[in-house]
Amino acid sequence: MQKLKEEKKYYTSYIQQIKKEKKECIDNNDILEKLAREKYYMKREKEDLYIITQE
Repeated sequence: MQKLKEEKKYYTSYIQQIKKEKKECIDNNDILEKLAREKYYMKREKEDLYIITQE
């Protein structure tokens, strides 16, 4: 039962974070572009994308 309560708390906070990001993206196109580039690795035409990972 305790595990379910912890999961509910986690997902509730996760949903709040997603709603906040959504509102920021609607209000500001610069933040939308930053999110698209960093989180989803999107790029503009004629740009090269380099992903650097740490081992």
